[in-house]
Amino acid sequence: MLIATAFATFLDFLLKLFGPILGVLAGWYWGQWQASSAWKKKEFKTVLLLGLNQVEILDPETNEDGFAASLTLRTLFERKIDTIFANKAMLDLVHDGVEKTTEKDPIVRFPAEDGWFILNRILNEIAESFAVGTLKRDLKLPTNAKNYVFCITFERDGKMPQFKPRVLIIGKDELLNFPEQGAVRLESSKHEIRVQTIRQMKQEYKKNPHLFMEMEICL
Repeated sequence: MLIATAFATFLDFLLKLFGPILGVLAGWYWGQWQASSAWKKKEFKTVLLLGLNQVEILDPETNEDGFAASLTLRTLFERKIDTIFANKAMLDLVHDGVEKTTEKDPIVRFPAEDGWFILNRILNEIAESFAVGTLKRDLKLPTNAKNYVFCITFERDGKMPQFKPRVLIIGKDELLNFPEQGAVRLESSKHEIRVQTIRQMKQEYKKNPHLFMEMEICL
């Protein structure tokens, strides 16, 4: 009995002494494994990219190539997702929505009662990037303003070079008038999935407006 008690006391001492160190090492190895796995799959879920979708609606009858529209993709910023969603509950809702996306449904979904809070956090992040334009207008300086719509997506098409959560922002008029059929002029064939995504955004904007937010950008 005394030997067993002494052994138990010794094990407890070792756990108290080395437990924290083992925990740190286990966490480090787990982080390394996750990073390696994400790199192999080219999945980067710890960042959030703001992508501008520049659309020009074309008339297929007068456009010699027969395109219904042209689409150009540009990155406005890319930031650590946990700095945008500092609240863990909010971050978990976004991560859960990302995990539930599919190749056919890339739009990140969340409960209607949470939509405004999640999207407003993104709106504030975008607005900060264009604060100069807002101040210029307040100072009565020459500016241009335009209404945009955005939502969160996670496109899984195999042609994409990398997979990450993206906030897709597009002019409101361009979204509402985006052609539901017909060819779209692209800079790269890798962008073909975006045409499908925007067409789905157009439908979801009418059916599930809580997944979207409107904002004015002024420059």
